[in-house]
Amino acid sequence: MNMEIIKFAKDFKKLDNDNFSTIRVHDRYNEGEIYLVKTPTKTFKARLMAKDYSKLKDIPNRFLMEDTDTTTYYKAMAQLKEFYPDINPSTEVVNLFFTKKIHQRRC
Repeated sequence: MNMEIIKFAKDFKKLDNDNFSTIRVHDRYNEGEIYLVKTPTKTFKARLMAKDYSKLKDIPNRFLMEDTDTTTYYKAMAQLKEFYPDINPSTEVVNLFFTKKIHQRRC
């Protein structure tokens, strides 16, 4: 069975943490599944612990800036537009919450 991949275009600081999140426009991820996380310089496994949906404008600025490694709301929006050119404050997004702490299930 092939493991699904989630790609990051940069080595975001958040990916150094045991728990991290990401904002995506397309929801193709399943809670509880383990994904292969790929960045330009790293590859590791992480389990999707939770996800929720919101409009981009309803996400706190701090969360947006942490997600994009930026220091202002405007820089965060510019970063998101690099990946999703049509994104705007009313865009519905999915917030994905991952952990690197993967516990093997016993049979």
